[in-house]
Amino acid sequence: MRFENKQILAIAEFIQTIKPKDDVSERTRLEECVIMYNSEMPDCVILKYRLMGYRDGNEIDELRFLCFDKEGDYQDVRSMIKDPNARWSFYHHCKELYMEGGVLKQKK
Repeated sequence: MRFENKQILAIAEFIQTIKPKDDVSERTRLEECVIMYNSEMPDCVILKYRLMGYRDGNEIDELRFLCFDKEGDYQDVRSMIKDPNARWSFYHHCKELYMEGGVLKQKK
C-alpha cells in the first residue's frame, strides 16, 4: 500500500471542517475517526467518522465513509456504491490503518 501526501493532507483538512465547534447552536463531538483501506479501491484512503450531538436544535448521529483519491479529492462512499448490500460488504472489508514513522500501516 502506497498513499500520497495529498491524500493525508486532504483528510487532515477535512477533519478541521467537521471538528466540534464552540457554538451554542452546534454542540457536536467526533465520536470516531479512523483511516482505512480497502483492496477494492487500492488508490484510495477511506476516512470513517461519526459525528454526534446537536446541530440547530436537532440531534445528529452521522456515520460517514469518505474515499480520498491520490489527488486528495473525496467522495462519499454512498454515492459511489449505490447498492446497500454491496456497500455493507465494502465497509466490512475495510482494514484500519495507523501512522508509524510517517508511514501508513495496516493494523493487524
